[in-house]
Amino acid sequence: MKGIVVNESQRCHPKGRQALTLLPFWRVSITLNDGAEDLMVLPVLDESVCDKVILLRAFKGEMPMPTQSPEQWAAFEALLSAELPGFLHFLLNEWQIPRDMGCPRYGVTHYHHAELLQMMSVLSPEAKLMDLIDAGAASLFLSGSWKGRASDLEAKLTERDSDTTYEARKLFRFASACGQYLGRLAKQHPERVSHAGIKDGYVRWTIRPRAASEDED
Repeated sequence: MKGIVVNESQRCHPKGRQALTLLPFWRVSITLNDGAEDLMVLPVLDESVCDKVILLRAFKGEMPMPTQSPEQWAAFEALLSAELPGFLHFLLNEWQIPRDMGCPRYGVTHYHHAELLQMMSVLSPEAKLMDLIDAGAASLFLSGSWKGRASDLEAKLTERDSDTTYEARKLFRFASACGQYLGRLAKQHPERVSHAGIKDGYVRWTIRPRAASEDED
């Protein structure tokens, strides 16, 4: 997706033909429902992706014309097509991008619908990791804050007799998963997860237990 949005030139290789380089002007549009499983189709909006995605929420509205019969639908499509040249003229010759919406790299800056962003954050792998940390709090926070490497945390959460074993093994699908998710949590929840420096070539982390007030909520 980033390659389509950011790269100006695109390699096009027709079947059985010699590859060539094209300079298309295009964008990717993904339309989906806003259920939890549907939103998981979208990429994680981290720092490398968030400015390349506009996240909008749409609602069903009433049609401006009757469209119950094929004839009515054809009339609606004809009128819609007739209005397009005027709309394009307005966009290309009259409308100006407001200063607060401009972006030197993409023309228009990104926008993320707040409710959808919140729903996606709850479904994110780093949120799942925080849930697993809290689920394993009894063994993780025996002496206050937990400190160690991402691999140490992964081993703790996936050990055979842990209540988090099954879910943790599903979450850590690749070698650096735990470290990447801790990095995101450090940005989202610095009061709980923080970088504790590098020792012997490995990043070390500090994870603090959930506050008592959060447990009450």
